[in-house]
Amino acid sequence: MEVKPPYKIDGKPKAIAGEIPRDVVANPMLPLPISVEEFVKIVNNGQLYVDKTGIIHDLLNYRNKYVFLFRPRRFGKSLLLSTVEAILLGRKELFTDLAIGNTNPEYQFKSSHVIRFSMASFGNKPEYLEKNLVEYLEFFARNKYGLQLTSSSIGGSLFQLITLLYDSYDSIPLGKSPDLIGRTADIPEVVVLVDECDYQLLPNMHDPIKLQATVDFLSDFYSGLKSVSGMIRHLIVTGITKFKVFYQSSSNFISDISLDPAFSSICGFTKDEIRSNFWKHIEYALMKRKDLNIAENSLTGENLYASIEDWYDGYTWDGVTDIFNPISLMEFLSNYRLKQYWYGTGDSGTIKEFLKSDADYFNIFSDNNTIESDESTGMLTEITPYAVLFKTGYLTIKQISSSKSLGGGDGDVITYHLSIPNREVRQSLAKQIIFSRFFVLKHGVMKNDLYSRFSDFCGYFSERDEINSQHTLVSIFSSYSYKLHTHAESYYKTLIFTALCFSSGEVTAEASVGGGDIDLSLELPSDIMVIEVKYNHFPGPVAGKNDAELQKAGAVGSTSASADSITPDQSLTKKGKADRKKNILRLLDKGINDAFSQIESKGYAKKYTYPDQKKNVWLVAVSIVGRDDAEIKFRKALIPSGWSLVRSYPGTSLKHQLVRSARKESDVRA
Repeated sequence: MEVKPPYKIDGKPKAIAGEIPRDVVANPMLPLPISVEEFVKIVNNGQLYVDKTGIIHDLLNYRNKYVFLFRPRRFGKSLLLSTVEAILLGRKELFTDLAIGNTNPEYQFKSSHVIRFSMASFGNKPEYLEKNLVEYLEFFARNKYGLQLTSSSIGGSLFQLITLLYDSYDSIPLGKSPDLIGRTADIPEVVVLVDECDYQLLPNMHDPIKLQATVDFLSDFYSGLKSVSGMIRHLIVTGITKFKVFYQSSSNFISDISLDPAFSSICGFTKDEIRSNFWKHIEYALMKRKDLNIAENSLTGENLYASIEDWYDGYTWDGVTDIFNPISLMEFLSNYRLKQYWYGTGDSGTIKEFLKSDADYFNIFSDNNTIESDESTGMLTEITPYAVLFKTGYLTIKQISSSKSLGGGDGDVITYHLSIPNREVRQSLAKQIIFSRFFVLKHGVMKNDLYSRFSDFCGYFSERDEINSQHTLVSIFSSYSYKLHTHAESYYKTLIFTALCFSSGEVTAEASVGGGDIDLSLELPSDIMVIEVKYNHFPGPVAGKNDAELQKAGAVGSTSASADSITPDQSLTKKGKADRKKNILRLLDKGINDAFSQIESKGYAKKYTYPDQKKNVWLVAVSIVGRDDAEIKFRKALIPSGWSLVRSYPGTSLKHQLVRSARKESDVRA
């Protein structure tokens, strides 16, 4: 099936009444090219291709012919290079109805010698890299051009092949050396495309010996390309990140266009591209969701589009142009369920390693992360965990600012303010944090059981169901190994945050206000939760001692008691158990009161309680004692007269179905 652009009248999309909003018309519902990364196959199979050839035309006319582009995995980099390959092979017939086939002046589809490297096909063991690539070049030269290469090194093989192609006609007899006849207009030029250039770097990042061997090899590889750069018409390199190997002299002839606004949408889909190419697929997905009883009959295509946007949009490489994750979007349009697709498409081991080494991982979920770039060089000045998360797609640019560089430099320092792009990534990152350094599940507890508890907690919490929220939170505590328990408030704050990442709302950590930083906030369609977490350590009883003895020894309520001395409650007397319950309740009460007092004294709610606020603002106190007891209380902030609090309504704490005495408040739950 021929790929057609949207039907237009006078250069504007024709509106189809009742189908597409905002006067945007959808393409026919062509099959989706899921996991198809070859442009020629997409066209020949009659599958949907979102036209990127206009931007590719700009890329081929860029001031530097040697460029690098980073984008996260599965974001369309391989499809981009296969499209470039088809253009530079002179396959004009494939582009008749696409932008590059209708340029003015007309684009000249001149055939070139294209050498394309997919680095993932060569494995990640540094000891075999050179051998594998040399054998590939020998096979490519022999089978495509009848050339015989004699060098055993990667640099030598590249030099031989590119020199022979540059200085020869299309075909040279096997084993013969070409006559160096000089260039003519009819002799094809040489193009080199390198896909997944950092494929070997990422798995070896935490093995210094293998990493150095990999860096040495890649330096030789790019040195070989640099030595013949004058013979190369285009060199286009893609990957996830350049890392330090690209800052070395072997590859400093390559321009980084990754954050150039002109190429911000070269991979992935913009909002306009979604509406003009996928709208019929969205309407069909809505119909299937209704058939599967996972969508209400009253929902419209616009409602579903908003949900898709929440889950899969939000990437930006210029701080302006929003980009949808292409693989997640197409997987959803084929499976009809909003869930994490991108997370399961590749190895996340490297990110887990970085999370393990980042002591400040809680801040990953805040909007306070920044990385810097010197505008004069276009290179990242540091490879921090946040920079790695940005390059790999877990963080994206939300704002760009600039300032003069220090130390007498003349260049501007560009600061990129980062945040998590969408719900899919937020949940994926939360899962990785949970199992990289947060949880070792108890025997018999499955990951899906834990995810179910997170989901239940979010549901109860969003509905302000105090009792079930508390019970579910403690069940989450009880699902991980006791050896990982730490007596730190930040530990539980992070746990609650990661749990709320599975909610339908927008969760934020440590939002700054005049009086300090709010622990957590959760914004739902009708409600905003301002959350303060308080933790008090209460050591469990030591075998053979009751609470009176522990209290006499200074253990009850102490934060210095060793967790290793704690054993299950097996030998307490009846009075000892009663005393213990009393102390737990006292500490739970203290935590609730301290939390509400801090919210009030610091004015945390003022951020949200302005006169025209349409949402209910709830102040939430979370009190945790040890790891077996928790209490959650909700109070409603009054709007708009400044801000004040209504009294809390009744709730209960946890621990073996401990029931609090009834409170005297008579507030009715809103």
